Amino acid sequence: TDTTYEYDLHGNITGVTDDTEIQYTYDSRNRIITETEIIDGVTYTTNYTYDNANNLTSLRYPDSFTLYYNYDQLNRITDMGYSTTTYASFEYNSVSRLTEITYGNGIITEFSYDSRNRITNIAIGSYLSLNYTYDSVGNIINLNNTSYQYDELNRLIKVHGDTTTEYEYDPLGNRVEKIKSTEGTPEDWMDSSWTKRKKITVTNSSGDTLTDYQIKLKVLFDSDMNTDFSDLRFTDTDGKTLLPYWIEEKTDGNSATVWVKIPEIPSEEKTIYMYYGNPTATSESNGENVFEFFDDFNTLDTDKWQIDTDSYSVSNGILRINKGAISLKNALSFNLNDGYILEGKIKYHETIDAYSGTLSAQSSHYTQGGNKGSDATNLYMRNRGGSGVEILRPDGPGTTTQLSQYPSSGYNYDKVDESTPDDTTYVYYGGWSTHHDIYTLQNHSKGKGVIESVTIYFRCRYERGSSMSLALARSVLRTHGQEYYGTMKGLKVTWATYTQTYTTNPYTGKAWTWSEIDALQAGIDLECNGAKGICTQLYVEVSYNNESNGLKVDRWTGDGSVSGYNQGHTNVFISENDTWYILGEKFYPEGITLTEDRTEVFSKNFTWNKNLKYISLGCFSGSSTYDIQDTSYDWVLIRKYSSTDPSVTIGEEETASETQTIYTYNSMNELTSDGTWSYSYDSNGNLISKTGLDTYEYTYNYNNMLTEVKKNGETIAQYFYTNGKRYRKIENNETTIYIWSGNNIVYEKNLTTGTETKYLYANGFRIAKIVNNNGNETVTYYHQDHLLSTRLLTDQNGNKIEEENYTAFGSDINGISEKYKYTGKEKDITGLYYYGARYYDPVIGRFTTRDPKKGDLMNPQSLNPYVYCVNNPMKYIDPDGNNPRDYIANVDSLYLTWQDMWD
Repeated sequence: TDTTYEYDLHGNITGVTDDTEIQYTYDSRNRIITETEIIDGVTYTTNYTYDNANNLTSLRYPDSFTLYYNYDQLNRITDMGYSTTTYASFEYNSVSRLTEITYGNGIITEFSYDSRNRITNIAIGSYLSLNYTYDSVGNIINLNNTSYQYDELNRLIKVHGDTTTEYEYDPLGNRVEKIKSTEGTPEDWMDSSWTKRKKITVTNSSGDTLTDYQIKLKVLFDSDMNTDFSDLRFTDTDGKTLLPYWIEEKTDGNSATVWVKIPEIPSEEKTIYMYYGNPTATSESNGENVFEFFDDFNTLDTDKWQIDTDSYSVSNGILRINKGAISLKNALSFNLNDGYILEGKIKYHETIDAYSGTLSAQSSHYTQGGNKGSDATNLYMRNRGGSGVEILRPDGPGTTTQLSQYPSSGYNYDKVDESTPDDTTYVYYGGWSTHHDIYTLQNHSKGKGVIESVTIYFRCRYERGSSMSLALARSVLRTHGQEYYGTMKGLKVTWATYTQTYTTNPYTGKAWTWSEIDALQAGIDLECNGAKGICTQLYVEVSYNNESNGLKVDRWTGDGSVSGYNQGHTNVFISENDTWYILGEKFYPEGITLTEDRTEVFSKNFTWNKNLKYISLGCFSGSSTYDIQDTSYDWVLIRKYSSTDPSVTIGEEETASETQTIYTYNSMNELTSDGTWSYSYDSNGNLISKTGLDTYEYTYNYNNMLTEVKKNGETIAQYFYTNGKRYRKIENNETTIYIWSGNNIVYEKNLTTGTETKYLYANGFRIAKIVNNNGNETVTYYHQDHLLSTRLLTDQNGNKIEEENYTAFGSDINGISEKYKYTGKEKDITGLYYYGARYYDPVIGRFTTRDPKKGDLMNPQSLNPYVYCVNNPMKYIDPDGNNPRDYIANVDSLYLTWQDMWD
């Protein structure tokens, strides 16, 4: 079909007629205000409005949905929304780099930059964190645990992650070879009897080289493993040298906690391997080979332990001491206070109200009946009590009720009393002044002892009214008949929780009493100016400390005499149940740290001039107050300690293999073979066939645009274009039409199913899509990486829907159902991406037709008409198939003026 154009007196295009009819109207400043497209007799109209700075302020979609944009004084988008719904808000740094996107479902994406304004981190809520490093010319050399290498022309030549892929190019930029391999070939493996392995990356941030260091990792069951994890083996970096390991605990067919001893962990990173997949293997787990000291009490070794009790038993690997203690006979070969952790898996049976569960480290032996002659440190566990918090929720109307409620039924207090915020019941005020509610609270039921603080929590947001609207909120506390207001908080359009803390009673100026807590009232004060302030949840949290008779640990250091037995003791709160599974102490020259479940709960610095070389379990019978009662020990160990423990990352499964792909070309830079597929072209350089496992045929129009794809003789896709853009697609016997706004698809309709989809954009990102399926409307949010590739999709409640990752040249790894994937482009059923001017095949990393624009002699790599992004796909994107662009360098210039929509 011939294409005709019409213009006004200013040279603006007012009409385009080919397969469809498109009409444009403009305002007095030559800005497009209406775009009307007629497809199959149906009219689709998109409308635009602008401010005086040419910023797009509203976009009305063909279904009459209107999206509004607000800007700050620097013409940067601050938020976008419809009616009372905000789909995203934005924050920037001093040089106008985007630093934060808060999505309408509460997910926050944060952007960090280096001194050259290059992205160094993209953190997508708690779901995904992407970390970037660069070389001196701006190439990405690390993205999380994957590294990238480049040649002197800045072409990607090696990707090293869970697998390694290497690329080689000819002088014209054609890829001539690709080698993909695991870290080693089969002959490099530990033993051919083990069929699988995973790379383990140990990151050492301490700044020091760690020697003979024990690392802990959680191994999740894999279908190739033995159910009982008996086939696990670990090797050093060479993939062959076995490392000792110990399985601390496991659940067959589920997971195992494993310790591995590594001879040397250099500063930064160390690679080791975990092997599995040998059905005949038996376990070689052995803690004695892993730790500095270890005993799992399969027997009680009298050559190792001095036994000062006749009330104990050993059964099924458990030592149970009813009273008294055991201690090492021989001194350790090292000092515990030179950087070690002493741990034990301990259970207190709580048969009587007494101390239990001692681990003790001494500079010399205890003696029967006391601890004379020894400086020591002990851990004791007691029962019940301790610090804690108690939450009090509204349970009735207080002295003041001024706010409105939604839904309009019942009481105001029951709109904010839920334990989990529902955001659908709330109190609100929409006037032009200040109003407040006060509620009575539940009486306390478990708190005891000293009250340390009272904190009011309130969850609020506001809905826009006039253009100058705002809303503020603050807490209200009523005690002794007086009301006290907290600090005013400026509300956002998205839900947020605010707090106000009182460490003393504001009426008395003294510590709170429990009777004051039970008489307390709390509420919310809303101040509005042309907006509506909303509160959906309010509660009070009381923090208390009851150490006088509680479940705690005493850590004390003795001075070697009975009278000084309890000198320098410190009470430490641990837990509220009766079993402690992992206790321990970190000993180091400047002090001591107590841990529970390997999490620090107490640390104290002091000068220590005694060398700790002995350990004891249980307690010697000194004063009866400190007798130890009925404690079980599963195991005891001593391991090395670093102030910064290494982090451990387990990679993807590997099978020893290597594949090589050789690419051949003709004199026109057209790929003719990759060893699996053969390719042929027409005289215009368009790919017309691909044969191998199947046969694909490609047909084009007079503009060299792909119009039909056949697979094994059957048509699987048809494409139609108007004004240079694809407006209709037929795949899987379904027809979809597209409405464009500049270079963005803003609306599409599946004519077969009736499903309509709107796409929302801002700051260069696809923010969300709204899908209307026969009246059932859902919102899905997009979260993208530095190339605008879709990495994560979340629903309107902030839940993850699906996550994607890509190879360097864009092949999707997880194969999610979302069609807008790599660099935000649509992936068709053919496996090709539609880039506007042409189509891209991520498998071969090339376009399927020639570049419509000629290359630049100043950039010889651009002269090859098929190469994608000058073979540097980690740095560049190609927004329309015509010209690569460094997105990282231009991300700060993506504000939505009317020119941006159309240039």
